[in-house]
Amino acid sequence: MERDINNKILTDTTCPVCGFESFDGSGCLGNYPLRKCIKCGLVYSPDAFFEKVDYTGIYDTPEYISSHLDTLERMSVSDFKRIVTFAPFFEHLSKPRGRKLLDVGCGVGRFGRAAANEGWDVTGIDISARAVEIGSQNAGFPMLNKSLEEIRDEGHKYDVLTSFEVLEHLKTPVEFLRTCFDVLAPDGEIFLTVPNWDCPEVQNSTEKDCVPPVHLLYFTVGSLQSAVERAGFRVLHCGIIHSYPTVKIFKPRTAAGWVSGKLKGLRNSPIGLYIHAAGRQV
Repeated sequence: MERDINNKILTDTTCPVCGFESFDGSGCLGNYPLRKCIKCGLVYSPDAFFEKVDYTGIYDTPEYISSHLDTLERMSVSDFKRIVTFAPFFEHLSKPRGRKLLDVGCGVGRFGRAAANEGWDVTGIDISARAVEIGSQNAGFPMLNKSLEEIRDEGHKYDVLTSFEVLEHLKTPVEFLRTCFDVLAPDGEIFLTVPNWDCPEVQNSTEKDCVPPVHLLYFTVGSLQSAVERAGFRVLHCGIIHSYPTVKIFKPRTAAGWVSGKLKGLRNSPIGLYIHAAGRQV
């Protein structure tokens, strides 16, 4: 692994967020050894960086599409606002006033539907053509099978960019966040969520789509803040996402993304992190 962060060439012993040295000792996940940064606390699997992952194969399976389609059919738009990974967004950004929002990794558009219903001018993008095809039916907002780089190169600008459970899949998270910066208007904001490494259920996960090589990075509060700040953002809020407090309401049809069906039975577990940050100021 070699890449450049602040003009420093990195190897598999240096952190992909801050460039400091990392050490062995964080065990294994999915049979992949883990390393931990001595400065920001990021846990990552350098061996998995070299593995090819067929995301189309993962996210276009009948089981995945069916589970996400099930939520579209069974839940109301107002229910989407209460999905644990989405709820903090609506708590911290409550005044859309028609502002333009880009949802990166939109899936079948559950968050986008809730945001559009609140008054946001939403556009969703996803690498899964099948998810976009399904979600576009009665979505009420544009859903595109495009990458963030394509959106940047086309010159589009947005007031807010959201990305739920995406950053942990990326080899170069700071580069991704800098691209987010590039598509924002001068006073733009981002809102991101990731799994929380400081959660026993995340550290002991055995689900294929929650371990390397699908997940490459495991964030703590410190490493998430470090990544966002290194990309040029100013952190406004950073907090913990907890699972639903009771087993009864924690069902696949009422949960989002990797949380859905993966952690059933948890009681108020700190499963994720969210961060809200601002870009350049006029």
